[in-house]
Amino acid sequence: MTTDHPQAAQVDAFFARHNDGLARQGSIASTWRRSKGRRLGPYYRLDVRDDGGRKCALYLGREGPLVDAVRARLAQLQHPHHQQQQLARATRIFRRWRRAAYAHLGAELEKIGLRLQGAEVRGFGRLSHALTRAADSADVVQEGEELARVASSPENSKNEDLVTNYPSQDATTRTGKMKTW
Repeated sequence: MTTDHPQAAQVDAFFARHNDGLARQGSIASTWRRSKGRRLGPYYRLDVRDDGGRKCALYLGREGPLVDAVRARLAQLQHPHHQQQQLARATRIFRRWRRAAYAHLGAELEKIGLRLQGAEVRGFGRLSHALTRAADSADVVQEGEELARVASSPENSKNEDLVTNYPSQDATTRTGKMKTW
């Protein structure tokens, strides 16, 4: 201990005896006393529970350099434990968020006929044929709409045969190209 307080040796011995308990749960408690109807204090003590669960305390006295030094030493001793608690809390929050995100993703995939197994999306084999047909019909519809727009423009009003001679969906393969007979 860096202070020249008469209790510094007692504080060092208390920290040596209860180092593990102080690192986990030690605290400085303030107490008040009554004498002749007056409230006196605060008086400080260093509290900790030993391995048997019994409460151990060291009286520190009134506010002063000894209490400040013990408070700083206790904060330094408890810092790694507090960091572990913060990491564990952040990990729990992240895992809770990840579970909710996977549940939402699973529900969205079920809407389109897929399923989530672990980190993989399954069910493409069953849907590949249906998805390809749907994509092909969407391509044909988009191409047909574009041709109709071009044909109805004022400069191409003479090209009515573009829309009427466009190959139907039956004459196309799954890639959208015309079949050659």
